[in-house]
Amino acid sequence: MTWWLLVLSFVTLLLSVLVVGLLQSHAAMVRALDGLGADFGEHTRPGVGDAAVEPAGDERAATSLVAAEGGAVGMAARDVIGTDVSGNPIAIAVTRVERHTLLAFLSSGCLACHGFWEGLADPRSRAEAVGSRVSVVAVAKGVDSESPAAIAKLAGGNLATVMSNEAWDDYSVPVAPYFVLVDGRTDRVIGEGSAVTFAQLGSMLERAAADAAAARSRAASDLSRRGLLGIAGGVVDLTADSREPDTRAQERST
Repeated sequence: MTWWLLVLSFVTLLLSVLVVGLLQSHAAMVRALDGLGADFGEHTRPGVGDAAVEPAGDERAATSLVAAEGGAVGMAARDVIGTDVSGNPIAIAVTRVERHTLLAFLSSGCLACHGFWEGLADPRSRAEAVGSRVSVVAVAKGVDSESPAAIAKLAGGNLATVMSNEAWDDYSVPVAPYFVLVDGRTDRVIGEGSAVTFAQLGSMLERAAADAAAARSRAASDLSRRGLLGIAGGVVDLTADSREPDTRAQERST
């Protein structure tokens, strides 16, 4: 009996040591992934048409997009300048063009970015995700932070990709993945945010398009109202005599 109790105690002690070691290893892994910007919510790896359950109501609105402090929406856009994955200088115009451009700021080490790399690199999936009228440019950090070989493998051969620390600074990108939508006709940022699923990215694009349409409608309404009021030089004379000049002349002569 004593021998059996000793064996049982030894096995229990061994299992306890193993469990403690696994817990410590898991904690270290979580800290490392968190440092890489990985998302530990319901959407660790996004994909086109993911069927994961999303938060509802106000909770979804709060988690779907995390805008940068101060926000880039409305700011003047800048063309993306950097190098390609082969180290050659490259510049992609996003201003003074007749299109919208979605800048996808992605990293090779971010788990939440992998689904976007995969989805955006495939032309068909990319069109399903953002539409055929929006150009997509993946923007990774420069060679001092990223491996060109790793970025080239993730981007494939069908996704325009720029490695540029300057672009991350220009658009004040706080995390990865992060997305900035530029209207090339107005040279302005009209949408931005951090998403972890393509559904959330689509929601951002729809909201940005609706906001831009509303802004154009307000501008057109304002111009129309100004035209009806007869504004000249910013001053409206509501007391001006509107009678015909000949009538006013006859009154003055009498």
